[in-house]
Amino acid sequence: MDIKYSFRNEEAVQALKQRFPDTFQHNMMLAAKVSTRDVQKTARVKHRFRSRSGNLELAIDTDVQITPGHEVIGIVQIDPNSPAGTYGPYVHDGTPPHIIRPRTKKWLRWSNGSGFRFAKMVKHPGTKRDQFIYEAGETNQQHINDVFNRYADRAIKEAGL
Repeated sequence: MDIKYSFRNEEAVQALKQRFPDTFQHNMMLAAKVSTRDVQKTARVKHRFRSRSGNLELAIDTDVQITPGHEVIGIVQIDPNSPAGTYGPYVHDGTPPHIIRPRTKKWLRWSNGSGFRFAKMVKHPGTKRDQFIYEAGETNQQHINDVFNRYADRAIKEAGL
C-alpha cells in the first residue's frame, strides 16, 4: 500500500529540495520515522485477530530507506525473522480453502473435549484476512500528511527560506 502526501507550500519545498537537499532529506527521514512509528502503534492496537502470545503485534516492524533517486520510503511490515514471521502473512492476507494431510504419519489427531479425533485429511475452510497494517495506514493517512507538512515547514525554517 502506498500513501502519497502533498505539501501545503509546494514552491518553498521545491526550492528547499534544490538549494538544501541534505536539510530536506534529513527532515523527510524524521517525518518518515514518526509516520511509520504511528502506523505501527495503530496496527498493534487495532486488529481483529485473537492475540494469544502477543508475538504478532511485536513482529510489526518499521524501516525507513533512501532510494537511489534520493526518495525517502517508510516501510511497515511483519518482520520475517520474528517468532510470528512465519504465520503473520497468513493472518494478514488470509488463506484460501485447502486440504490438510499428515506429513509423516498416516492419521491426523486432535483433542475433542472427552478424547481424541482422527482423520486421514481435513478440508480447512481457509482463514479470513485481517489487513491490520493496511487499515492502520489508511486510518493515519491524514496524520501522516500533517507530519510531513510539519517537518517540511521545519526544514524551510532551518534553511531560512
